[in-house]
Amino acid sequence: MPPSETTSAERTDGWPPEFRGGPGVLLAFGLAFSVLTVATNEAQSRLLADGSRVVDLLGQIPMLMLLGGVALLALRAEGVRLHDIGVSRENARLAVLTIFGVVIVVNVVALGLALLTGNDLSLGLYAQYVRVLDASAALVVVAAINNYLFTGPVEELAFRGYLQNKVIELFGGRETHLRPVLGITTTAVLFASMHLPDLLLDDGLQVGGVAGSLALLAASALLFGAIYELTHNLVLVALLHGVGNWWPLLVDPGPGVWPNYVVVLIVYAAMVWTYRRAGLAGGSAGTGAATGS
Repeated sequence: MPPSETTSAERTDGWPPEFRGGPGVLLAFGLAFSVLTVATNEAQSRLLADGSRVVDLLGQIPMLMLLGGVALLALRAEGVRLHDIGVSRENARLAVLTIFGVVIVVNVVALGLALLTGNDLSLGLYAQYVRVLDASAALVVVAAINNYLFTGPVEELAFRGYLQNKVIELFGGRETHLRPVLGITTTAVLFASMHLPDLLLDDGLQVGGVAGSLALLAASALLFGAIYELTHNLVLVALLHGVGNWWPLLVDPGPGVWPNYVVVLIVYAAMVWTYRRAGLAGGSAGTGAATGS
């Protein structure tokens, strides 16, 4: 049934969200987001051109806060509450517990892979980044703050919480499997495209490197989009995004071991299966084909 005809029993947790604005709000969001991204990236490149990596990461935080504000304004214009898109105290609690379990599993797997490959082990939180990036303690802390509290939450709020839900509704809602798939795919392409200015301004990247980075970004967006659609928990995908950008490993498994994307896919698939099996995906009984129920 169309979103406007959703029964009260289906919307006890606000899912699926109902958007009251037309395509104009989406176009305004996309324009504002794109212009602000290019403008802030250009300002950052000029003002912080000679800064350290720590300064660069700190400089990204005001930009991310502005981008988050654009997403919140779009949601408000649509009449959508944060609760409707999967942001709540209970979802935050479930997300933290789930991420804690994922991090434990990933650390155990990384340790096992290191032992299998015979690499020398280095113990210590974020030891891998200390080796690969020659990261200082300040860089480790600032990168964690940037990714866990700003990059992950802001990008997921904008691209999953607003854009993905909006596009799915414009495609006709969640009456069939195909429409959410189209929405997730469209959002993934837009998500990757939003990173294109940064990639093009990186003098160290060739055409092949840009294409590879875009493909990886689109693939990660497809993954996060699917997880969000299956769990209805925006806090969970926001934390997964941040953790995936800056893995909190307690062991450095050595060169070529981590990240292992096959392992990541298996762990995430098991996480979603367990989450849904436990009945934690609120509203899944009422979303029909989109959730496979």
